[in-house]
Amino acid sequence: MADPKDPVVERARAEIDALDEAILAAVNRRLVVVDDLHRHKVAMGYPMVDAGREQRIVERLREQNPGPLSADGVGELVHAVIALSVREARRLRDA
Repeated sequence: MADPKDPVVERARAEIDALDEAILAAVNRRLVVVDDLHRHKVAMGYPMVDAGREQRIVERLREQNPGPLSADGVGELVHAVIALSVREARRLRDA
């Protein structure tokens, strides 16, 4: 077990905590935007799903990815975030 007083461990954990908080804030902001988009689509009678959008997002982010996350990892991340967003947007609409 790592010594919790080790300054390298403390610094890394503090940075990880800050990154986790930034990820949480970004996901929550994304959910607000997705909810707004879904409400607009419903009001305008637009289809809820753009069949190719998810793949276009994956491809765009793979091209922008400087690493070390792999291309497969980018795909997994995008699919997970979109699945979570869809589920949470549905929950918000049903609330």
